[in-house]
Amino acid sequence: AAWASAGDRLATGGADGVLVLWQASTGQSIARCEGHAGQVRCCAWAPHQDWVASGSLDGTVRLWDAQKGRPLQTLTGHRGYVYCVAWSPSGDKFASGSVDRTARIWDTDSAELIASCAGHAGPVCSLAWSPGEGSFLATGSHDKTAHVWNAKTGAKV
Repeated sequence: AAWASAGDRLATGGADGVLVLWQASTGQSIARCEGHAGQVRCCAWAPHQDWVASGSLDGTVRLWDAQKGRPLQTLTGHRGYVYCVAWSPSGDKFASGSVDRTARIWDTDSAELIASCAGHAGPVCSLAWSPGEGSFLATGSHDKTAHVWNAKTGAKV
């Protein structure tokens, strides 16, 4: 689940592959974002845009227009299900972590892959951006390690 930055809406993912957007004050569903072919495992609201990213057991990350509940982009590249997603503080990029033992850093505007961060021996299950411009991405893994990556190059720091 993820809150919108204003705290007025919530996004949740389900086993049915649907991302649901909710009005927090009323508990009413305001949009159903359908398109994933597997359970929606994670979601995150963009910090400065009305977009939501979702990751799924189908191995994709999808970007959604939260105002209309419509898909904006489908990002592929992971070779296993997507465990976690996180937006950079500036919102110009976001990351996804997967059971394929990689984190991927994506450009928000173009949805192009910026970097693939490989080096874990287990699934990447958590992501955290450095404050400010989000120059670094920290990853946590089931292999009981954490790594810090250069967000421009994907090189381990």
